[in-house]
Amino acid sequence: REALHVTLCFLGHVAAEAVGEIGAIALSFTPRPVSLELQPDPVPIPPRRPRLLVASAVSEAAVGLQAELSERLAEAGHYKLEERAFWPHVTLARMRPERRGHRRPAQLEQPLTPLPNAVLERFHAVRATLYRSRLRPAGAVYEPLAGLELPGAQAA
Repeated sequence: REALHVTLCFLGHVAAEAVGEIGAIALSFTPRPVSLELQPDPVPIPPRRPRLLVASAVSEAAVGLQAELSERLAEAGHYKLEERAFWPHVTLARMRPERRGHRRPAQLEQPLTPLPNAVLERFHAVRATLYRSRLRPAGAVYEPLAGLELPGAQAA
């Protein structure tokens, strides 16, 4: 599960000189437990011809952390607050294009099935991390820039 991530605030392109301040904001939180519970049914995005499959996550703590982080980043001028509500989710898969050089995603070959019970048990996030993502043909490569270790269930 440590390879899973929930994006709290997607910043897009950030000037190199702003990364230090953003990292300081990310590290300024008092560490607190963040538990999550994945929902069993994968969600196709968009529904008709999905580009990705995600698992919704139930987590009041993640919603609270995202609200606080987005407010602090917005106050510092590094983030534009979203109009829609935050939706915690984990990306399970990205669909490849139908054909090389095309953007249209391939169709699902099999119907979606529920996630296995082993991944549906409540778990605790181990850290909040500021990542730089670099898009590559084989998929995104994530480089951690700053991280805050989060306490587990025993601290709740």
